[in-house]
Amino acid sequence: MVVLHLLNILGQSILMCYLFAGPILDISRKYIGVEAKAAALKLAMDEHRSLNETIPGEAAAADTCVGYYFPALSHMLILVVWNTKILGELRDAYERAHAIIHLPVTRDLDRIVEEQDNGTIKIGYITTRLKYACIFLVCVPQSLLAISLAFIGNYFLFFTADIGKLVFKSMSLVFIATLDELL
Repeated sequence: MVVLHLLNILGQSILMCYLFAGPILDISRKYIGVEAKAAALKLAMDEHRSLNETIPGEAAAADTCVGYYFPALSHMLILVVWNTKILGELRDAYERAHAIIHLPVTRDLDRIVEEQDNGTIKIGYITTRLKYACIFLVCVPQSLLAISLAFIGNYFLFFTADIGKLVFKSMSLVFIATLDELL
């Protein structure tokens, strides 16, 4: 169980690194030639006129301005939904840690597992070492992963310039966030 959890953390970390590098490269490509576009915009604004799409520099500036249109509050809505998902992950880590902390502790290894009358097995006690191992190998990494996934996911979604890409990227982030439930 702990091995699967550690493999899940490794997989999510690798996917987050991949997601974090992608937007940085996309954003850096968008700023190639930005000086010429900014100069064309400044010239048009100084002359109090609209951009003329027959002039090459102004056509590129107009395309840049048109490319950043979003329906009202779509970014905000998707960011709120994403952060709500992350808060659920943090709540899950807290509840797991709370349950582990409140398990009774014993030194007698024969009392850890109890067999019930109906044939089921109940874990009634836990050793102190196992309690600390569960906290530091399961709950702490889950919390750190959720916090870093929130930061990277917000960055990943915030700098998306197309509504179709925004929806696609949000779905890919939800897949990464629910990867532990699939395993």
